[in-house]
Amino acid sequence: ARGKEVLAEYAVTTGNFQGISRRILEKIQKHDSKMSYTYDQYIFHYQVKDEIVYLCMADEGYGRRMPYQFLDNVQQRFLRAYGSRVQTAVALQFNEEFGRELQKQMEYYNHQNPDKISRVKQEVADVQNVMVANIDKVLERGEKMELLVDKTERMKVESQRFQNHSTKLRRSMWWKNCKLTIIIILFILGVAFVVFLVACSGFSCVKK
Repeated sequence: ARGKEVLAEYAVTTGNFQGISRRILEKIQKHDSKMSYTYDQYIFHYQVKDEIVYLCMADEGYGRRMPYQFLDNVQQRFLRAYGSRVQTAVALQFNEEFGRELQKQMEYYNHQNPDKISRVKQEVADVQNVMVANIDKVLERGEKMELLVDKTERMKVESQRFQNHSTKLRRSMWWKNCKLTIIIILFILGVAFVVFLVACSGFSCVKK
């Protein structure tokens, strides 16, 4: 986004978080910065570079390192695709084209599962200077907003991901079982052949 003008966006679930994101955009200063706002089990992460805001929402379980990696990646791809045009673009001008890129990158990062220990260590080094505040503090006094995320849609996405993983796991186990069965059969045939040779003193049984 440039100021309050959203240039491109994408969401995997439905809810009112897009509206809350726009309220956050109204409060963000134009100077380069990074910050995270917590809201229940969700965190809104943003970074500003050259007055362009890159913002995402993630479960708190993702920590802060991965969301900021995602934002860095999006920033590089966005600037590489549109360059100086981002400074004069109108609202949602790049949404149709770059929305597909956002979907692609979100699917990639949603499937990442880094080692928890290394993730914690890296977070300390990577985001120690990133401020974190409760989202209530960014809203004016007296304002109260409720974050609503469609759990049904979210569960559907998670279920599909689990199903795909289970299918791959079943195929892998089936192939391992096949290889084990083949090895056992070859071993039994080998043992039977050795017993045959010993019992017949070589190939004398066949010659008779």
